[in-house]
Amino acid sequence: MNQRTLKKWGKAWLAIGLLLCCITTAVAQNFPRRDLPFYYNWKFKRGDASGAEQASYNDNSWDHVCLPHMVKLESSVSHGDYEYYHGNCWYRKSFKPDPYFKDKKVFIEFEAAMQQSEVWINGTKKLSFLGGYSPFTIDITDDLEFDKTNVIAIKLNNNHNSDVPPGNPKPDFYYYGGLYRYVNIHVMDKLHITDALYANKVAGGGIFVTYPSVSTSSATVQVKTHVKNEYSATKSCKLKTTILTKSGQEVKNTTTTINIPAGKDTTFTQSLTVSSPKLWHPDSPNLYVVKSEVFDDTRPADIVKTTIGIRKLEFSRANGMQINGKRLKTIGVNRHQDWGCIGNAVPLSGHYRDALLMKKAGVNFVRLSHYIQHPAFLDACDKLGMVVQACIPGWQYKGFSNSTWVNNSERDVRTMIRYYRNHPCVVMWEAIHNESHPPADFSNKMQKAAKEEFAGSQMFTCGQESNKVMDIYQAAVQQGGRKPKTGRVQGISEFGHWEYGGFTGTSNQPRSAGEKGMLKLAWNQTDAMSKNHGLKWCSFDAVWVWNDYFGFAQYVNSLCSGGVVDIFRIPKFSYYFFQSQRDPKHIIPNINSGPMVFIASHWKSDATLPVRVYSNCEKVSLYLNDKLISTNTPGNFANITHPHFTFKIDNYEAGTLKADGLINNQVVATHIVKTPQSAAKISVVLDTADMNLRADGSDLAVIYASITDNAGTMVPDAKNAVTFSVSGPGTIISGDGNPVDAVAGIASAYVQTKFNTPGKITVTATASGLSQGVASVTANPIPDTGATAIHMHYREQSASPQVTIRQLGSKILLVLPRQQTGKLKHGTFHLFTIQGKRVRTWHLGKRQKTVVSLENLASGMYYARVKYGAYSQGTKILLVEK
Repeated sequence: MNQRTLKKWGKAWLAIGLLLCCITTAVAQNFPRRDLPFYYNWKFKRGDASGAEQASYNDNSWDHVCLPHMVKLESSVSHGDYEYYHGNCWYRKSFKPDPYFKDKKVFIEFEAAMQQSEVWINGTKKLSFLGGYSPFTIDITDDLEFDKTNVIAIKLNNNHNSDVPPGNPKPDFYYYGGLYRYVNIHVMDKLHITDALYANKVAGGGIFVTYPSVSTSSATVQVKTHVKNEYSATKSCKLKTTILTKSGQEVKNTTTTINIPAGKDTTFTQSLTVSSPKLWHPDSPNLYVVKSEVFDDTRPADIVKTTIGIRKLEFSRANGMQINGKRLKTIGVNRHQDWGCIGNAVPLSGHYRDALLMKKAGVNFVRLSHYIQHPAFLDACDKLGMVVQACIPGWQYKGFSNSTWVNNSERDVRTMIRYYRNHPCVVMWEAIHNESHPPADFSNKMQKAAKEEFAGSQMFTCGQESNKVMDIYQAAVQQGGRKPKTGRVQGISEFGHWEYGGFTGTSNQPRSAGEKGMLKLAWNQTDAMSKNHGLKWCSFDAVWVWNDYFGFAQYVNSLCSGGVVDIFRIPKFSYYFFQSQRDPKHIIPNINSGPMVFIASHWKSDATLPVRVYSNCEKVSLYLNDKLISTNTPGNFANITHPHFTFKIDNYEAGTLKADGLINNQVVATHIVKTPQSAAKISVVLDTADMNLRADGSDLAVIYASITDNAGTMVPDAKNAVTFSVSGPGTIISGDGNPVDAVAGIASAYVQTKFNTPGKITVTATASGLSQGVASVTANPIPDTGATAIHMHYREQSASPQVTIRQLGSKILLVLPRQQTGKLKHGTFHLFTIQGKRVRTWHLGKRQKTVVSLENLASGMYYARVKYGAYSQGTKILLVEK
C-alpha cells in the first residue's frame, strides 16, 4: 500500500488489532476444524546437517521445495544395481502460527516419509518413527510459540533397516528417499473427533462406518464416532450424524448426547436405516457422505465429512467374490506407485491418473503391491468403481525372529485397516507379507490384529500361507497359484510375467521392444488370463504388473518392463487387450468406455502378419487402403470373454489399415493405423489426467512429445533427442537430462507448477531437423473444497444506513440500504488478511442485493470493509473455512 492508503486505513488496522484482542477467545471457541495444507515452502538438504534440528540453525543455503518431494531425480531408463540415492536428508519449515490456533488443538500429519524419521519442533524432539509407507501424526499444541517463528525439522534415512518392514535389502521395488507424500496441519476444538491413527484404539478412533445389513430395499449404516474432551470441565457433547447423497441431499440423521468428563473420551455408536439405498459396485459406484457434527451443548465444536459406499461382500469357493449378491469377474492388475524420474514423489493427479487409465482399460480389481499406498488412489477407486486389495509393506523377507520387525508388522496391519476401513473399494486385506511363507504363530498374530480392528462378516484377510489362518489363500502363479487348496477360498495374486521365463523372460517387453515385443507380452498375458479364468474356484486374479517400474536390479538392470503401461503410463498393446475385456454395453459418463477396437500393429515393412486386432465387438471389418480384407468373428481363446481377432494378409502393402467394430452389424468403433513416413515434426501433449492443474508447487502435467511424420503419424522407432523449454509459471522436471531421448517415438518428462503462481504454462519441444511442438496448460489457483463463510464478528464504524452482510453457502450476500438504492453510483467490498494485505476486491453496482463468491479463497481470517458512496463500514472479521 502507498502512504496515502496506509494513512486512510490506519485507524482501521488499529481497530482490527483491538478487535482481535477482544474476539480471539470467541473465534477459538466457535471456529470448527481446519485441515490446512502444509506442503509448501520447505527447505531441503541432501545428506547430513549437524544441528539442523535447532530452530536457530541457518538454512539459507538449502533448497526451497514443495511436497511431495524426492531426494534426487533418477533416470527413467536404468539405475544399475539399486543405485538410487541412499542415506540421510533433512527438511525444515519455518512458520508463524495464526492467531486462531490459540486455545485449539493443533496436529501435524506426515502422510509418509522414507523410511526412518526423526521430528523436532523448535529444537524439541517429538518423534522417532520407523516405516516408509505409513502416516504418522504429532500433537504440537503445547509446542507452538505465538508471535514468533516456529520451526519443524525432520531428518530422514532411507537405508535398509531390518527392523522396518519390508525389511528386505533388495526388494521388488526401490526405497526412494524423501518426504514423498504431503504434510498437513489439523486445527480443531478441544472437543473434537479424533484421528483414527493418532487415537490408537483397537477398532476405534475417528469415524468407523460399517453395514450390519444390506439389501436393495434397506441398509443399516452403523457409525462409530470417537470424541475426546480436552477441556478442563465436563462437556455436554451432542453428536449429530447425517447421511447425505453426494449432491448434498439429506437421507437420514440421528442425534445423541453424552456427558464427557474433562480429559476423557467416548465412542458414540449410532445406527441409521437407509431405505432403497443406492448400493456401491464397480459398475455403479454410488457414494454417500456421512456428516458428523459435534456440539458443545449448542455451540458448534467440530465437523467431519466421510465418503462411504453401501455394499455387501461375500466370498466362497463356489461363487468367488460377490458384491451385493453378484459375482464379480475380475480384470485385475498389481500396482506399484513409482513413476519415471520422480519415483514415489507422486502428486494427487498422478494417483488419479493411474486409476483413470485403469478404469478406461476395463480394470476392476487392483492389488496394492506391496505396501500402504496414498489414499488419493483409493478415493479414485471409490469414485470410478474398482475393488482393491490392500497390502502391508512386505516382500520375500523372513524376519520372524526379530521382535521389533514383528511388532512393526503388526502395527502396519492395524495402520492399514484404520487408514482404509471406510473406503468401499477395499474388499480384501493382505495382512501378511508377500511371498514370505510365515510360520503359524506369526500368521495367527497378524490375523488376530486384523480381526480385532475390523470384526464381523465384512472383513476378509488374504495372503500366501499354508497355515489356513487367513480367510483367503492367494499365491502368484510361479508360487503355485493355480494349484487348488482343498476347501479354501482362493485367488491368484500375480500372473502373466514370471511364468514366461522368470526375471529375463519373454514378458519383459518395454515399448522400445517394438511391435513384436509388445505382441508377445500381450499374448502371454492373454494366455495366462485364459488359464486363470478356466479355474472355477479362482475368486480373483491380477496381472503382474500394471506399470513398468524399478526393481530386481540384480537381474534385469533395474527396469522391470512387464507393465501394461510403461513407467510414464504410455500404453503398450497389452493395454488394449485389457480394454477389450470390458463390457461393450456398459457406458460410463465422461469415461472412455463401451465398444472399442484396436489394431495391434505399427504397419511398417516389418509388420507382424497376420494382423491382430483387439475388440469387444461381435465382428470386426479390416480394410487395407480402403479395400476390405475380411469381416471376422473373434478367435477361440478359451475362457477369454472377448478373444482377439486375427486377419490374414498375404503381403505387406504400405498405407492405411482401418478396423471397424460392429455390433448388430452396425459400426460402433473405429481405429486407423497408417504407415509412418520419415520423422518431420514433434507433437506435444500435456496430460493433466482430466484434472485442473494446481499451482501448488508440486502438481505435474506429464509431457508426451511424439515424433511424427508430416501427416501426424508417430514414428515408433524414433530416438531423437528432444529439448524442452517452458514459459510461464512452470519448471521442466526430468531425471534423464534435457534433451530427453525419445523412447519408441515418444520423449517423456514433466512440467511442474510454481507455488501460488497460477497462469498459462507453455512447453516447447525441439529436436534437430524437426519442426517444433508446442502445447499449453493453465495452472489454476490452489483450490479450496467449497470455501464457506462460517462466522463474521464485526463492529460498525459508521452511522446508519448499514450494508448488511449475510452468509449464503460459499458466497456472501450484501444487502444495500433500501433508501439509497438507485442514488449511489458505485461501491466496493474489500477483503484483507489480518496482516493487512488486500487479497480480493469486488465492485458493487446499484442493485439492492449483490452476491460475491468466496470460492478459491484460502481458508483463514480476514478483515472485511464495505464502502458505498459516502458510507463505509467496518471493522468486520470474516472467517473462511475449507
